Amino acid sequence: MTIFLHHLVMEKECKLVENMKTNGLNMNNYWIVNGVYNFCSYAATAFFYFAGGRYMLGLDFFEDTNAWLLLQVFTVWGLS
Repeated sequence: MTIFLHHLVMEKECKLVENMKTNGLNMNNYWIVNGVYNFCSYAATAFFYFAGGRYMLGLDFFEDTNAWLLLQVFTVWGLS
């Protein structure tokens, strides 16, 4: 969460989007790259959450639930 907020504040503070628009930024490309970056950051966080719960702490929720089901839930949650 802090990475997303830091990214947002830095964009607003430095007026990065306005500068990129001035230099010919296509907004469709901006949103695609922003979405991929945010989803990759979320995927890394979800992976460490899953690995920590299943392999480090041995929590029943992660061990008893099918890994593919958790992957689908985490993926849909991240896309929402």
